[in-house]
Amino acid sequence: MPNERSEDIKYIFAEVVKGTTIPDLLRKLKSMEMKTRQGYDFKYNSIQRIITNEACKGTIISNRTIDRYSKIFDQKKSGLLFIMHTHL
Repeated sequence: MPNERSEDIKYIFAEVVKGTTIPDLLRKLKSMEMKTRQGYDFKYNSIQRIITNEACKGTIISNRTIDRYSKIFDQKKSGLLFIMHTHL
Protein backbone atom coordinates (compact mmCIF):
# COMPACT_ATOMS: atom_id res chain seq x y z
CA MET A 1 0.00 0.00 0.00
CA PRO A 2 2.22 2.81 -1.25
CA ASN A 3 1.06 5.95 0.51
CA GLU A 4 1.92 8.13 3.47
CA ARG A 5 -0.12 5.88 5.81
CA SER A 6 1.59 2.60 4.91
CA GLU A 7 3.60 2.52 8.15
CA ASP A 8 0.37 2.88 10.15
CA ILE A 9 -1.18 -0.02 8.23
CA LYS A 10 1.93 -2.16 8.79
CA TYR A 11 1.79 -1.37 12.53
CA ILE A 12 -1.89 -2.37 12.71
CA PHE A 13 -1.20 -5.68 10.93
CA ALA A 14 1.83 -6.38 13.13
CA GLU A 15 -0.24 -5.86 16.27
CA VAL A 16 -3.04 -8.11 15.01
CA VAL A 17 -0.52 -10.82 14.10
CA LYS A 18 0.97 -10.57 17.62
CA GLY A 19 -2.50 -11.31 18.98
CA THR A 20 -3.51 -7.82 20.10
CA THR A 21 -7.28 -7.59 20.25
CA ILE A 22 -8.99 -4.80 18.35
CA PRO A 23 -10.14 -3.03 21.56
CA ASP A 24 -6.57 -3.13 22.91
CA LEU A 25 -5.24 -1.94 19.56
CA LEU A 26 -7.69 0.96 19.60
CA ARG A 27 -6.37 2.01 23.01
CA LYS A 28 -2.78 1.82 21.73
CA LEU A 29 -3.59 3.87 18.64
CA LYS A 30 -5.35 6.48 20.75
CA SER A 31 -2.40 6.74 23.17
CA MET A 32 -0.08 7.12 20.15
CA GLU A 33 -2.44 9.80 18.79
CA MET A 34 -2.65 7.89 15.51
CA LYS A 35 -5.64 9.04 13.44
CA THR A 36 -7.45 7.93 10.29
CA ARG A 37 -6.83 9.70 6.98
CA GLN A 38 -9.77 11.96 7.80
CA GLY A 39 -8.22 12.90 11.15
CA TYR A 40 -10.60 10.91 13.37
CA ASP A 41 -9.80 8.35 16.05
CA PHE A 42 -9.85 4.77 14.77
CA LYS A 43 -13.02 2.82 15.50
CA TYR A 44 -13.57 -0.94 15.71
CA ASN A 45 -15.07 -1.07 12.21
CA SER A 46 -12.22 0.91 10.66
CA ILE A 47 -9.70 -1.63 12.00
CA GLN A 48 -11.83 -4.51 10.70
CA ARG A 49 -11.99 -2.90 7.25
CA ILE A 50 -8.21 -2.47 7.19
CA ILE A 51 -7.38 -6.05 8.17
CA THR A 52 -9.91 -7.53 5.71
CA ASN A 53 -9.11 -5.17 2.82
CA GLU A 54 -7.52 -7.16 -0.02
CA ALA A 55 -5.33 -4.22 -1.09
CA CYS A 56 -4.03 -3.70 2.46
CA LYS A 57 -3.24 -7.41 2.64
CA GLY A 58 -1.33 -7.10 -0.63
CA THR A 59 -3.72 -8.86 -3.01
CA ILE A 60 -4.90 -7.48 -6.32
CA ILE A 61 -7.90 -9.13 -7.96
CA SER A 62 -8.38 -8.23 -11.60
CA ASN A 63 -11.60 -8.51 -13.64
CA ARG A 64 -13.93 -8.01 -10.66
CA THR A 65 -16.67 -5.41 -10.39
CA ILE A 66 -19.38 -4.53 -7.88
CA ASP A 67 -22.91 -4.27 -9.22
CA ARG A 68 -25.39 -1.57 -8.25
CA TYR A 69 -26.69 -3.72 -5.38
CA SER A 70 -23.18 -3.96 -3.86
CA LYS A 71 -22.72 -7.61 -4.74
CA ILE A 72 -19.34 -8.67 -6.08
CA PHE A 73 -19.68 -9.89 -9.64
CA ASP A 74 -16.87 -11.83 -11.27
CA GLN A 75 -17.08 -10.95 -14.96
CA LYS A 76 -15.46 -14.20 -16.01
CA LYS A 77 -14.98 -16.55 -13.08
CA SER A 78 -12.22 -18.40 -14.88
CA GLY A 79 -10.65 -15.10 -15.95
CA LEU A 80 -9.94 -13.70 -12.48
CA LEU A 81 -6.33 -12.82 -11.91
CA PHE A 82 -5.04 -12.96 -8.33
CA ILE A 83 -1.71 -11.32 -7.56
CA MET A 84 -0.71 -12.04 -3.98
CA HIS A 85 1.72 -10.18 -1.68
CA THR A 86 2.02 -7.10 -3.89
CA HIS A 87 3.03 -4.99 -0.89
CA LEU A 88 6.36 -6.80 -0.42
